[in-house]
Amino acid sequence: MVKSNKSKKHATEQVFKHFSTLPHSSCENLRTASGKFVYLRTDQLSQLGRNDEKMPAVTGRNISARGVGTIFDNRLILTDFQFAFSMSEATAFNTEQDLFFKQLRQETAESHKKLEDNPLSKAILTPSVSIQDYQAYLTALYGVTIACEDQIFPAILHIVSELPERRKSRLIIEDLLATGCSESQIVALPVYRFQFSSVAEALGIMYVLEGSTLGGKILYRHIHEVLGLTPENGASYFWGYGTQTGNLWKSFISSLTQFVDQTGERDAVIDSAKRTFTIIDNWLDQMARPDGRIRS
Repeated sequence: MVKSNKSKKHATEQVFKHFSTLPHSSCENLRTASGKFVYLRTDQLSQLGRNDEKMPAVTGRNISARGVGTIFDNRLILTDFQFAFSMSEATAFNTEQDLFFKQLRQETAESHKKLEDNPLSKAILTPSVSIQDYQAYLTALYGVTIACEDQIFPAILHIVSELPERRKSRLIIEDLLATGCSESQIVALPVYRFQFSSVAEALGIMYVLEGSTLGGKILYRHIHEVLGLTPENGASYFWGYGTQTGNLWKSFISSLTQFVDQTGERDAVIDSAKRTFTIIDNWLDQMARPDGRIRS
């Protein structure tokens, strides 16, 4: 039996009683019943007035929403809303942008796996990992992490939000100091210099560096168990954004996929990400020493 619109509305309202309102950054790229996309960008919402308000129902794969919205650049923007999710990842919507993200992951999988198989990367996950192994890995990551902050952040400032919160080179410095490195050793560490010529290429680099925060959660658990380090004492880098790691990752992916949707520079982003995985793999090889000690 087909339910009436009234009964559907009642069912949706009942669901909403059991879910909390989610932040804008967690809820991108849904479809309205007419097929329009919903973009929930905080920087856009702050510029919107309350004219032409609607009370639309929004649906997508395993998601429903209802709230007040307005039209901006031919897109419906929800401003007061509630969501009910039954999915593991808030970015996994059945849209062109979701397809791009899947393609990005698939086409970078080989170079990503090669980086994970780098001896310096593998050493950090062994049961016998030492403080020296840990320091060697951090010092190698420092060179590309600070390069990303110095070079890439200014190029994507108008696209990616919360960049100050995404700075992590200072965390590496704190961890190195906490585990016995001297300031003179840290000051002498080599820094990589990325070569890029477009915003799309910069975003491909950022995708790789920002994605490392997800793997950092696994590395933190291992380092904590084996070496006894904590976010307050030697393991702040791998702890990363803490409880905000998932939200900041989804926010970044949303900004990245929207950029590709608006510019069509899909291939440039993917090629840059693939190249960046290879660059970091080669950088780790260059930074590694047979004795596992940091360069001075």
